[in-house]
Amino acid sequence: MRTAACLVLVLSGSALADPFDVRDPAPDAPRSASAATGPTRTRDVVVDPGKQQRHHALGLFVGGVALVGASNLFSLYERGRYDDALAAHDYAGANHAARVTRYAGTGMFVGGVAAIGIAAYTYFTADHEKIHTTVVAPIATGDRAGLALTGAF
Repeated sequence: MRTAACLVLVLSGSALADPFDVRDPAPDAPRSASAATGPTRTRDVVVDPGKQQRHHALGLFVGGVALVGASNLFSLYERGRYDDALAAHDYAGANHAARVTRYAGTGMFVGGVAAIGIAAYTYFTADHEKIHTTVVAPIATGDRAGLALTGAF
């Protein structure tokens, strides 16, 4: 949940403008209240609650791709054994290779696809980074001086 807040403090009198000028002036620039324009100090805090969840999702994705690739290599290996068994008229060996491919190879493929799907879901539902910023800026006019504090927390 992000809440924004803004606080503006304005004091009358140009004599009070200089104490509110909190910027660090350049070495060759004169220090004056009329030069105070825009944000002076900014502090960004990056909060990323879903970073670890996205890292786990990427690891799961890599594991899923590895399983799909291994199932393809496994099926190619068993296909070679199946073809060799048929060439040797070893029908029991051919049936064994077909069953191994059917159950083990398909199981590895389905597990890999499921891991990829879970990784995608986990990655895209993770919280993304939020930047919380607080800005302090002086306000200076001819007859007034002030300080503006704005931010989100």
